[in-house]
Amino acid sequence: MKNNQLNKVVRNSSFLFASRLIDMVAAVLMNVIMARALGVASFGQYSFISAYVVSIAMISHFGLDNLATCDIARHPDRASRYLGAVIAARWIMSVLATLLIFAGLPFIDLKHQFLPALSLLTASELIGGFVAIQLAVFRAKEQMQYEIYITFFWRLTNLLFVSLGAVLGFDITKLCAVILLANIARGILAARITKKKFFKPDFSETTLLLKEIFRDAFKIGIAVVITNWIFRSAQMAIKFLLGPEPVAYFQVSHAMILQISTIAMSIAIALFPTIANRAKLDQESMRGAAELYTGIYRLLICLGLIFSAGTILFSEPIILLLFGPEYLEAVNVFRLLAIALIPIFIYSLHVLMLIAYNRPHYIILSRGISLIAVCYLYSLLIPLYGLPGAATAYLGITIMIGYVETLLLKSWILHTAKPPQRFYFLNLILASGLSLTFIFNYSWILQGGLLVLVIAAAALQLREIYAIVQKRRATMTRAAKDS
Repeated sequence: MKNNQLNKVVRNSSFLFASRLIDMVAAVLMNVIMARALGVASFGQYSFISAYVVSIAMISHFGLDNLATCDIARHPDRASRYLGAVIAARWIMSVLATLLIFAGLPFIDLKHQFLPALSLLTASELIGGFVAIQLAVFRAKEQMQYEIYITFFWRLTNLLFVSLGAVLGFDITKLCAVILLANIARGILAARITKKKFFKPDFSETTLLLKEIFRDAFKIGIAVVITNWIFRSAQMAIKFLLGPEPVAYFQVSHAMILQISTIAMSIAIALFPTIANRAKLDQESMRGAAELYTGIYRLLICLGLIFSAGTILFSEPIILLLFGPEYLEAVNVFRLLAIALIPIFIYSLHVLMLIAYNRPHYIILSRGISLIAVCYLYSLLIPLYGLPGAATAYLGITIMIGYVETLLLKSWILHTAKPPQRFYFLNLILASGLSLTFIFNYSWILQGGLLVLVIAAAALQLREIYAIVQKRRATMTRAAKDS
């Protein structure tokens, strides 16, 4: 029985990781095609519109996906009624998000020629929110292979449509139209799979369930929205303070950083069932959860250093190969943002730990303060230093979030946890040093020396992780023999 459960976890984790990998590669390719097809100025305008729409459209998600997964898994006999109620809740939040998007137009100085593109992207994002509910059903039923099918179909369709549009010389509006078409096709496919393989939504108890759903989703929803605003606020600030072209340079770098971070997200989500099972308040469970958290923390900051160093090392070839010489100004932004991979790699772990212990208000607190702080830093640093100022502000806030949330978890929940914060700051110092040597074009001897230190630090951390795993395995083996 335990082997069957373990095999199921491994299988679903593999499906989830494959889905994330497909999504990551396809998203990067989409950015490349769009950036090359539109040029710097138009791609910057598209990036701003997209950031504006997504930052408000996230209100329609509002934690409903996670809630749907939990409710359908816990109450299979009422799954169709929960699905119907969650879909209705998403419709309500989608209408609210749409009203807010258009109500904000007088404040963002958007030219009338871009209104059709904004409308098309809004519709596309809201359809994406509907699809996310269907994906929640697949996860609740532990049939994540369907997520791969839909992700692959959607991304392939998107790439084909956008590539055809690029060849035909489509402008922003027409490219947004083909993105919407691909999302509509994905929505139809997802709904058909849910209906044929699982169940149809039942709206008979929607009115009774809506209050409960909104109450349960409220805190998680606010945390998700605030986190998204932190990630999207840079594009908004750059557009208002510098204009649309600099948004393009920031976007090509930032999009790749976020896609790389999905590796850590996949690891954290795959381990979430284990985290949730250990999230109990008795001392033995707390010790086990603290050990698990410490181990995953070690692994993620080490991987963050490795990916950060690799991104810094190959930043210029990546930008030139994927986007072309007109995006060369993005290279140094990419090098600065790459340092942020170290704190960003532990974000998902912190979110899932806090949700497992029913402490989403800690996420709201840390990221709400961070959002205010980063907006202030943007207003201060962007007029003085331009894009490097925006990247520096973003980096500073990501480091702060990683440190503060570690303290919150250790101080208020997992008292016996021992996250290696010395390695957290050591990795940040090494990545920052490596980044600066490339930005200021220091000698190859200094660059090589720092790279050697990075490799040595990563090797040391991996060796410690391996030793801990071996010790843990030996302890479990002895316990099994004794029993």
